[in-house]
Amino acid sequence: MSAPLLQLENLSARRGATPVLRNIALAVQPGERVALIGDNGAGKSSLLLAIAGHLPTQGSARFAGQDIAAAPAHRRARLGIGFCPEGRRVFAGMSVSDNLAVASRERQPDPASVYRLFPELERRRHTMAWQLSGGEQQMLAVGRALMGRPRLLLLDEPFLGLSPDAGARLLEALRTIALGGVSLLLADQDLERSQSLCERSIFLDRGEIRL
Repeated sequence: MSAPLLQLENLSARRGATPVLRNIALAVQPGERVALIGDNGAGKSSLLLAIAGHLPTQGSARFAGQDIAAAPAHRRARLGIGFCPEGRRVFAGMSVSDNLAVASRERQPDPASVYRLFPELERRRHTMAWQLSGGEQQMLAVGRALMGRPRLLLLDEPFLGLSPDAGARLLEALRTIALGGVSLLLADQDLERSQSLCERSIFLDRGEIRL
């Protein structure tokens, strides 16, 4: 087996005085799809925020062979960690094309691959993000994360609030992304759906891995 793309050992984190992650040990292989399962408050979002560099941690974290334990979020993004946060958080007052452009690492942003994945966004590329449907906003959030050309894509509750049709469309897109060689680490509360996409599942409870 090749070396893990992401490896965490004895990783812990707090929000104020409250522990939110305890002694996390986790490895994600290149091209692997892993689901984080658990109820609200289980620690799924905290773990993704910690990996993306938005939550201070203690312990060991390595990505692509490099120590990232003290690396800020922007450096982790440059190394190839893409993050699609819960709640979409698109730039509402910017167009679809501008939302994608600001996330690009290139001087001349090329959203062609995102538009191939989500033709709906190309048709609405001049539309303000606030005018999109919930499903289209989620496509835009995923597409924006892809503009950084990630090797690992972190997705926090990407199906939350979507209609069945929009959820099925997004699931199809995530399968296509994975087939392109991008590793996925997906937080979800729906075990059946996540297992239809991911190769294995990790169950979190009160900030610890239980299973």
